[in-house]
Amino acid sequence: LQSLLNNDDARWKSTLQGQMVDYLVRGKRHLLIVLPTGGGKTLAMALPSLIEPEGITVVVVPFVALMEDLKIRLSNYGVLWGTYGDLELEKKRVILVSLEVAADENFVRFCGNVQGCGLLKRIILDEAHHFLMSPIFRPAFLKFRHLVSAAVPLALCTATMPPKYEQDLWTALKVSPRTTITLREDSTARPEISYRVTKVDPDDVEAKVVEYVNSVTLREEERGIIYCNTIAAAQHLAKAMGVEAYISNLTLAKKNEIMRKWVGGEQPWLIGTSAIGVGIDYPHVCYVVHAEPSYTLIDYAQETGRAGRDGKPSVAQMICSGPPLCSRENYTGYGGYDEMVEWVELLDACRRYHMGQFLDGIGRTCGSTPNGEFCTYCAGLLVRCLLFVSYSSLCSLQKIPPRYKMPVPISFTAPLHPGVKRTFEEVQEEDAFYDDGPTLEHSDCKCFDHFVVIY
Repeated sequence: LQSLLNNDDARWKSTLQGQMVDYLVRGKRHLLIVLPTGGGKTLAMALPSLIEPEGITVVVVPFVALMEDLKIRLSNYGVLWGTYGDLELEKKRVILVSLEVAADENFVRFCGNVQGCGLLKRIILDEAHHFLMSPIFRPAFLKFRHLVSAAVPLALCTATMPPKYEQDLWTALKVSPRTTITLREDSTARPEISYRVTKVDPDDVEAKVVEYVNSVTLREEERGIIYCNTIAAAQHLAKAMGVEAYISNLTLAKKNEIMRKWVGGEQPWLIGTSAIGVGIDYPHVCYVVHAEPSYTLIDYAQETGRAGRDGKPSVAQMICSGPPLCSRENYTGYGGYDEMVEWVELLDACRRYHMGQFLDGIGRTCGSTPNGEFCTYCAGLLVRCLLFVSYSSLCSLQKIPPRYKMPVPISFTAPLHPGVKRTFEEVQEEDAFYDDGPTLEHSDCKCFDHFVVIY
């Protein structure tokens, strides 16, 4: 790692990143690798080709933008790469190929020939969740399972693969679970991202997005991204902001031009559709704004995952009129559409917890996530906490007996033990206030719903 980065102080981003490289080099079993967005999957994919004296790694990529990004990053790492169809492929260490080409019988035969020479080391599927969940990629993915016959380890890489989908993924590939290993972080949460939602009328979404963007001050290196659900919405918003939209039907040259303007700071806000959901690895994205929700919770996690890659606090702001509208005939049943609807409608629960429950099988609130930025709900709890403490301080100046002066808030994001949480009515019933103190109204103590009161 230090040799590749030419940095004696280089360290793995996580223990799992180092394990990923170790399994890719030494392992003989199929892998499912789930690392958070920005967790270093590309670097881990590049290292084996530099460690091994010979051999070829095939990387299957679902998006043109992602493939272009991989070409740049592999070149920066000093990896000899090529695309299927190039001349002198035998001199390359990594071969990049689209999913459609990888599912073709000619490519399957090519892999068989390379394997027959003992040179094919592994096949890696990047952004593997798309192959199971996208109606566009799923037909080609079902054909891709023919590559399993190449008798080399498969490595499926993603940042968003709910545990409940793992078995379906391997079943679609006709791979026995006994031949697989899953490397998964306990939590793929991005603690540096604050998840926020603002509800507005449908006709006001665009105006509120423009208003929000104008209220934000970006430093010289900082950038923002705005996601729209449709090409028409992206173009209309981009026109209102006086910039160009990054959409799927642009030429590659035009996309690269818009991207250069964005990275260079000439156009600090990048506006587009899910076409910019992957392949963006600029480290200083500190704002991701959604004009209406993503179609699924996995899409949303991927898109907001562009933010905070430098480890600094960042904001994922959604401005919407309601839950996403999804065409059911184009929905594979995976991806978390129903979970996205629930997430948008959440009023009385932590948004980070809801996302983690779906993506990792384990939910963690903002307060129980180390260095976690607060979501809309948890920030509201904090405000109520401060108001409650302020109210308690005010009460201490009144004629309230000492036992009632300063209720002590206990970690407002931690689960409260049912045996110690008491409502205001229960407090009144068990311990009547003294006659020489002022009477407290229920409205004054409504924050008791969120705190343990210690006497």
